[in-house]
Amino acid sequence: MIKISSIHFLEFKIGGFFSSNYSITIVGDSITFFSDPYRFDEGERHTKTASVAALKLFISELNKLKVQQWKRRYENYDALDGEQWSLEIQYNNLKRKKRIYGSNEYPGSITNSVERTTEFCGFLNTLKTLIDEPDFFSESYFNI
Repeated sequence: MIKISSIHFLEFKIGGFFSSNYSITIVGDSITFFSDPYRFDEGERHTKTASVAALKLFISELNKLKVQQWKRRYENYDALDGEQWSLEIQYNNLKRKKRIYGSNEYPGSITNSVERTTEFCGFLNTLKTLIDEPDFFSESYFNI
């Protein structure tokens, strides 16, 4: 398994019907994040610079979660509306970005379950730790 050693770019978006939308973008050590109760293009943007130690911890957690092995698509066709999410990541100086999309399904999901998995909740918690915002994602479809 290829391990992530550096992140050049990461963009994560999540939102759902009747819930807030969230976005986190990492370019190098710069992190931009915001939440919006209706769409992905409104809301107050925040920018932080991540320390080398914070980025190392973040990368270590991504490797534990095996994000680089996640499938391209996670979709539960039995659920309507619900929660959609996407992850785009470019790591280890690779030229191509890995793109992952989910709709009412998550890495490690059991068939026909719309519940967030341990892996996915771990990913969200890792993002919250990196941006140092423990209440981020608090108004999402499934609170964590």
